[in-house]
This record gives sequence, C-alpha cells and structure tokens, in this order.
Amino acid sequence: MSSDPAATPNSNAMRELRLRMLTMTCSELGIEASSEYPRVYGVLMDFPISDHTATVVSLCDGNASLYTTSTFGVIGGFTHENVRSAAFEFVKAADNYYEQSTPSTDFSYPSPDITRFYLLTYDGVRMVEGEMDAVSSGHHMLSSLFMDGQTVLTQLRLITESNSEVTEKAPRKEWTGEAGYVNCLLTSMSEGAITTFVIDASQPVPNLTQLISPGHRIREWVESQEFPYHLLHARNVIHVLQQSAKCTGLPFLTRHAELPTFHAVPDGGLVARIFDISIGPFSRSATVSLAPDTDPRVIALQRQADSHRDS
Repeated sequence: MSSDPAATPNSNAMRELRLRMLTMTCSELGIEASSEYPRVYGVLMDFPISDHTATVVSLCDGNASLYTTSTFGVIGGFTHENVRSAAFEFVKAADNYYEQSTPSTDFSYPSPDITRFYLLTYDGVRMVEGEMDAVSSGHHMLSSLFMDGQTVLTQLRLITESNSEVTEKAPRKEWTGEAGYVNCLLTSMSEGAITTFVIDASQPVPNLTQLISPGHRIREWVESQEFPYHLLHARNVIHVLQQSAKCTGLPFLTRHAELPTFHAVPDGGLVARIFDISIGPFSRSATVSLAPDTDPRVIALQRQADSHRDS
C-alpha cells in the first residue's frame, strides 16, 4: 500500500482531505485554545481495513469525518448530535496521550499492521501508534483511545443508514435545534426537494416545509420534525453551515467553500452530493447551492461511491 497522498485518481479526494486536516492550523479551522481543550483540539486515527487504511477524524468543535484510501468516506458529521458527542469524547481522550506522543511532520500512512493516532495540538502535530492486533485486543495502552475512535466511526456509519430510511419508514421526529435544522436542509437538498437555500441573520429562519412542493416524498418527513422555527436563530444556522464546510477567511469578505457528502438511498447505494456554501461578510448571511450531477466534482465523487459499492 502506497503512502503517496496522490497515488491513484480514485482515492485522491479522501487522501487530500486527510492531508489538509493534518497541515491546517487551528486558526485556519477557527479553533482557539480553551480550558476544556487546553492542548489537543483534534485527533486522526489511521487503522487498516482489509487492504486499505481508514482515517477517523474528530475536532473539538464537533466535526467528524471518515476518509479512506479506497473510494469511500463520510463527511459532514457536524450536523448530527450523536456524531458531535462522540467527537468531543474522542478529542478529550486523546489529550490523555499527549506525553506518550512525539512531534511529527511525517504524515504518511502507517503499515497495514499499525494503528496510528495523530494528535492535533496548538503547537503542532504529535503522533503515537501501536500494533493493530495489540491495540484492538483491549489490553494495550491505546486500546481505550481506539475504542473511542470506533465509537465515532459507528456514529458516522449510522448517518448513512438513517438517511436511507427517510422515505422507507413512517415519518418520525429525529432532529432538534439549529444543527438538526441544517441536517434536514441538506437531506432535503440531497433529495432534490430544494436546490438553493438563502438565509439572512436579520430575518426569521426559513420554514423548510414551505420550501418543498406539496407532492414531494420528503415533505412529510421534514414536517414531522416540528421545528419551532420562531425559536431558531438564523445566525446559529449560518454558524453550523460555516463550521460544516470549514469555511474560513477574512470575516469582512464573502467566503466560499464546498461540502462534499454521500447521500444514502433506499437500495443501499450512495449518491454523491456537493454543496457550494457562501458565507456573507461578518456571517450575516449564507447561501447553499446543490451542484448538478453533471458537475465534474460530483462525477468524480460519484465514481468513488460506485467503486466502493462494487468492491
């Protein structure tokens, strides 16, 4: 297995996202030191799966993702409360291994028999690793941290499973708050119910049900969430979108970012979706657009999903 981040065209996207996470600074991610996260603000766990390496990523702001050296990943877990909670615990647990870790500038993938943890600290990246068999046995010093990473992985996996059930089961209330609102928005856009979304911090939060045509199959599910729209804060929704897409830059300018995701469908397949997100000056507004299926970025991402399903 090659450690070259650009080894094959099909795996480029996930490898580059992993490398980007390892090389970005905390300020670029919009993260500052706090009493709750005084040394470690993020953690990446590389571990073998069959002939590939999976990377579970968690940040102290609740962001979590799965990257692989094959053609599959899960991005955008920030909007799911269970994922956020698991990510928080994973990062906190990683801080306990600060002294055992060593500074590292080598971000290559580990050999197939090694589980490696990269600790993202305010002073740079640190690394600690162990043999996979020992770490997964439950008796290694890293076993507890490995299990915390597996918990994040489980919650990310459940995202794809729950999304595939949206139109298969009776609608039920699943999401609350601004993060839940964003999840319903992105799910609705993935289903083609909404193509463009605009929100203004000075205006009430848009009613998602009213943005969906009466005959669309997802409308009943969105309506069943029973969001108290008058209690939701538009600025918080904008913040969730900004954090999900890791949209950074000078606050007085309009900032642009893309949020790639895989949307699970009832037949078990994964459909590539890319959301183009623009955050207005001083985060007073946001626009979300769904890239068309003919967009080269979507086509490349879909190849990854198809390759994963065929493997």
